[in-house]
Amino acid sequence: MEIILLFDLKGTETQDLITSFVVFLVFVVYVSSVISTLFVYCFIGECFIQESTNLGNAIYNYDWYNLPETHWKFFLICMIRTKKPQFLTSGKFAVLSLSIFTDILKTSMGYLSVLRTFL
Repeated sequence: MEIILLFDLKGTETQDLITSFVVFLVFVVYVSSVISTLFVYCFIGECFIQESTNLGNAIYNYDWYNLPETHWKFFLICMIRTKKPQFLTSGKFAVLSLSIFTDILKTSMGYLSVLRTFL
């Protein structure tokens, strides 16, 4: 029944409806690609933080104290360096992690809610 009503419309109204649907579809594809790209970057950043933390734990659990002095000094330097985990940043502005990803989504949804109240 809906399809029949769609074809009963005049030519320009049908074209406008199809054009607006195509624009909406392009918008949805664009937004989903931006969100998925941001998620991939944040997920890789989170994995990098976890691996740098795990490296410090692995060095600590190794029997470095039974090694010669030149070797255990190197291990001590590595343990001191891994106390502060490595991380990826976006332009030295924000650390890329899953918590930042959720913060970005929450903020975006908040802005969209405010915009909806004005429309």
